[in-house]
Amino acid sequence: MAIYLKRAAHYYPGRALPIDLAVVHCTISPNRRGGAAGVANYFASPTSAGSTQWVFDDYDAVRCVADEDTCWGAFGHNSNGLHYELCGYADWTRAQWLEHRPTILATARQMAADMRKYGIPYQYPALHINGRARNGIHTHNGLPGNDHSDPAPGPSGNGEFPMDVLLKEIRKGLGIVHRVTVTPGRVAKADRVKRERIGILIRSAAGSEVRGRGWKKCAAILRHLDTMDHEIRPGTTVNIMWQGHLWRSTDIGNQKILKVVHSIYTRFAD
Repeated sequence: MAIYLKRAAHYYPGRALPIDLAVVHCTISPNRRGGAAGVANYFASPTSAGSTQWVFDDYDAVRCVADEDTCWGAFGHNSNGLHYELCGYADWTRAQWLEHRPTILATARQMAADMRKYGIPYQYPALHINGRARNGIHTHNGLPGNDHSDPAPGPSGNGEFPMDVLLKEIRKGLGIVHRVTVTPGRVAKADRVKRERIGILIRSAAGSEVRGRGWKKCAAILRHLDTMDHEIRPGTTVNIMWQGHLWRSTDIGNQKILKVVHSIYTRFAD
């Protein structure tokens, strides 16, 4: 993948805060040869309304604003944030995004390198502290004080960005490896019927519940939990019944339950 420099027209020299946040965006434009350059050319125009550190397509990566300077990426999250634009649309399905895996992989490699360089913790989503996202990874969607929906879902509400794939590649770049064995000896018998023998109950501190039974219903819950990695909100409990065994976060702790989630999800996700 070629790397180019195209300086954006709008940015602030220097930073008012230390870098502790990595923000994922999508460009709402085609992913094709020259796509990243086209977005970078837009940011280089005085008539543009924003900027970013990086833009990626399947072929090229374009640097627009230096790390030591403050881009115009997301309201309230520029002074402490590094911003990464992936060429694509917020309305794309998961399958459509995965057709552009080189873009996701290149972004993950750059994010991992930057997180290592600046000491950004591997945490998704980043913490919300006093109205600002801090200490981790976040999408533009959901940033405090922002109304953007990228990288998904888009205006239709149907888009699904494969954040789990991006995070997995970031973990590889950071050297984070999950080593968990779940009920040795039973996994080899995982056939279609065995897959259906799974149930999940998540209960928040406020008493609300999310339940799922069967692989089809539980896959999305597992994927969501897997992307959280080492963060479960205080007071939330997670119970997983799989292959006749029950794991409770109250018994084994949050980090262990998330490792169980990762082991099950990565073994059976297809």
